[in-house]
Amino acid sequence: MVSHKTNQQEEGNTSSENNNLAMRLKDVSQDRLVEEVISLWDEINAMEADLAAARRHLRTQDLGINSQNNNDRSLIVEYEEKLRVANTKIKRLEKQTQNEKLRRESSNFDQKKIKQLEIENVKLLQNEEEFMILIMDMETHIEKLVQTIKDG
Repeated sequence: MVSHKTNQQEEGNTSSENNNLAMRLKDVSQDRLVEEVISLWDEINAMEADLAAARRHLRTQDLGINSQNNNDRSLIVEYEEKLRVANTKIKRLEKQTQNEKLRRESSNFDQKKIKQLEIENVKLLQNEEEFMILIMDMETHIEKLVQTIKDG
C-alpha cells in the first residue's frame, strides 16, 4: 500500500511539474522553443554518438585484451618451445664438449706414448749402432786372430 501511495504522489508531483513547465513555456516564443528543442535534440544525438563510440571503444579494448591474452599465451608457448630446443642444444653441446675432452685426453695420452716410443726407438738405434761398432771391432779382432793363427 505504501508503494501505491508513493506512485500516486509521484504522479501528482509529475503532473504538477508538467503544469508548471507548460505555464512557463507559454511565455516563450514558439521559434525559441523550436530552437531549444533542436539544440537539445542535437545534444542528445551527440551524446548518443559519444556513448556508441565509447561502447565500441570498450568492446575493442575487451577484444584487444582477449587478443593480447591469446597473443601472450601463444608467445609463452613459443618461448617455452624455444627454451626446450635451447636446452636440447645445450645438452648436445655439453655431450660434444665431453667427447672432445675425452678425445683430447686420449690424444694427449697417445702423444705421450708416441714420444716414449720415439725415445725408446732412439735408444734402440743408439744401442744398435754401439753393437754394430762392437761387432765390427770383434770382426777386426777375429781377423787378426785368424791371421795370427795362419802365420804362426
